[in-house]
Amino acid sequence: MLPQEIVFISIATSLFAGFFYLRDTLKGETKPNRITWLIWVIAPAVAAGVQFQKGAGLSALPIFMAGVVPFFVFLASFKNKNSYWKLGVFDYVCLALSLLAIFFWLYLKEGVLATILAILADLIAFAPTYKKSWDYPNTETITPYLSGSFNALLSLFTLSFFSFNTAGFAVYLFFCNLIEVILVLYRRKVLAKDLSKVL
Repeated sequence: MLPQEIVFISIATSLFAGFFYLRDTLKGETKPNRITWLIWVIAPAVAAGVQFQKGAGLSALPIFMAGVVPFFVFLASFKNKNSYWKLGVFDYVCLALSLLAIFFWLYLKEGVLATILAILADLIAFAPTYKKSWDYPNTETITPYLSGSFNALLSLFTLSFFSFNTAGFAVYLFFCNLIEVILVLYRRKVLAKDLSKVL
């Protein structure tokens, strides 16, 4: 088990990776899905609030910080009109479902079902970005997803004991971020190959 102070490495990694995503968003090269990034602001704020109320120390800090970069990315998406990603019915349905899951998660606060709802809320929020990344992989910057997987893995090594409640969300974050990285890289390769055939 690694000492809890390792969370500062996690925070530094998130901020460093987030810088590139924020930079690309301001330049209009990356087009974040606002639904996904809005939920990624709300969910960590709720989770951190619950943890701080229970007297959590450093272990709650990465959760809070997880919403800081998405907050600035969300704001940056309004700064540059080229960063705007048009939202459709699917996006708003995901927003409603994700907020509903967060509501019940906040109501339950702890236990297996609460962890499942937390995962569900995040996964539903991720869905619009998965869809966008499949269709338009060049509108994404992969650095925050790489750091997301790294930080989730790092957090697992700080746990004193493993259970679904303590490790479930971190395991989910490791894989869902990794899937996004693989998805973007794979689709870029496919589209580049298709373009070379046309040319």
